[in-house]
Amino acid sequence: MLPDWVCSKRRRRSLLHVDLDFDDIDVAVSASTAIGATVFGGVVDEPTNWFQVMRDPEGNEFCFILRKSRLDSQPNT
Repeated sequence: MLPDWVCSKRRRRSLLHVDLDFDDIDVAVSASTAIGATVFGGVVDEPTNWFQVMRDPEGNEFCFILRKSRLDSQPNT
């Protein structure tokens, strides 16, 4: 599947939005900002998950998601 692009006077934007599921949002944010991504807003707390909106160097948005159900299913160590 290839992204569909929209041309605007301000910039090109992707119509494809990617959500990436991680066990630790902070680790994902640190790794992605180290290679050029930027944080957009703060971590959002929803009933079923937390997510952080990010932007790649071209301004396309993507999200890191931590599903609360994963925390419930992890074994205690």
